[in-house]
Amino acid sequence: MTPNTIYLSAYNEIFLNAQSPIFDRNRLYGALGFVLGTSTRCELGFMAQSLENSGRNQFQIVFYNNLPF
Repeated sequence: MTPNTIYLSAYNEIFLNAQSPIFDRNRLYGALGFVLGTSTRCELGFMAQSLENSGRNQFQIVFYNNLPF
């Protein structure tokens, strides 16, 4: 992506166990991102996390930096 690009990011992660209970957690995430430069970008998003007997919601601010190795 080129600098000054706005994008959407979304994912759903389901964690399963080999033992009982099989369901461990589910994370549903959606964000709006912005490319700052050729190796940096940031996202402002929301994650809903469901556990077997509980859950929590959280807002996230994420900064990414790809190191040139």
